[in-house]
Amino acid sequence: MFKLFKNVLHFNVKFKVTIIVAVILTVALIIGLMINREANSMLNEIEIFYKEDSIRNSPTMFLTLDEIEYFNITGTWDNTLPLERGEEVGSALDEYGTNWHIFELKGYSKNDYLLVFERDNNFNQFLMSTIAHDVYGTYILENATQKQKLEQLFSIILNHDGTVWLVTPPISSFILVDSCYYTFMDYELIIHYESGEEVARFDIDTDGALVFQSSTVPLHATVGARYVEIHN
Repeated sequence: MFKLFKNVLHFNVKFKVTIIVAVILTVALIIGLMINREANSMLNEIEIFYKEDSIRNSPTMFLTLDEIEYFNITGTWDNTLPLERGEEVGSALDEYGTNWHIFELKGYSKNDYLLVFERDNNFNQFLMSTIAHDVYGTYILENATQKQKLEQLFSIILNHDGTVWLVTPPISSFILVDSCYYTFMDYELIIHYESGEEVARFDIDTDGALVFQSSTVPLHATVGARYVEIHN
């Protein structure tokens, strides 16, 4: 009788242990599913796609996160700035099946910049921005009179390859012989030589206009002058 009671007691202990282990595994599974669901939700919020670029004659990468569109500005960024990863934002597959990991740019808001790395090739990286896409193109002096067209910097042409043309006034004897490039830095547009030496600086206004601030060469531009994009 005692042996039977002992066996029953032993069975009850084993049964309780089994129940406890089952409960622990169930809780772990639920937590795992919740984490996976959150990760999938993040994945669904990010989309990477490509658009044809007539200037580059090749597809250009775009990214959307929470309905915000980012444009690839890798070729126009100051190469002396280290592209350091901040907090991880998520990951996404593009239309070609390539897996990309998305990070914040360390020291900057994710509303302005994101870093995109190919999962299987970390050397393949791109810098995406929300402020770059709206400033490519040709910009002319806003509400310019005929006199201003002859005496002041009249137009700025920003190319997708990172080069810029500054159309100086006819009265100016100054000509930009060396190629100039542009870089975005905290809502400013910096025009510089290939060496990095600054040529001119513009603020980027909330409506996308370029607002002249300063120059190191005689561009004949007035501080505060606005240059607005023209659409052909």
